[in-house]
Amino acid sequence: MRLLLASLLVVAASRLDAQRAPVPPIAADCDYRQCAYGIIAAPHGLRVVRGEAEVRVALLGFLWTRDISGAFDAPAQEAARAAVRTRRWGALLTDTGLALLLTGAARAATRDLDETGARLMLAGAATVGLSVPLQFRADTHLSRAVFAHNARFAGVAR
Repeated sequence: MRLLLASLLVVAASRLDAQRAPVPPIAADCDYRQCAYGIIAAPHGLRVVRGEAEVRVALLGFLWTRDISGAFDAPAQEAARAAVRTRRWGALLTDTGLALLLTGAARAATRDLDETGARLMLAGAATVGLSVPLQFRADTHLSRAVFAHNARFAGVAR
């Protein structure tokens, strides 16, 4: 029942996120130093930043992420959507694994370490382990989106 409720909340949150306003388009005369995107690691995800001032444009979260494809124009949007899709699957596995680990640990704390608690913790660790390649794949998609965004500045050294 709790898993169903959590799933419904996640779906509702992603639907609300779809109504967010996209980042305004970048002016044609904008140069690399002002408008190229970069990626900065943060404790809760990867930040997409713009220009030397590193103005935050989007965040690809680790435990859940909003749709960041609106921060990219057409050539980069598909890679950004792939990053979000992949991150959400990775996050689902990560979150499920953490929940299993915590449930097993709580059970072990209250009933010593019984077989059920040990299995819950092992399943949680395995699920988190399965999420790691998906999280890295999402990072790769995000990198491709940033590369596609920055391609417009190629050959225009300033």
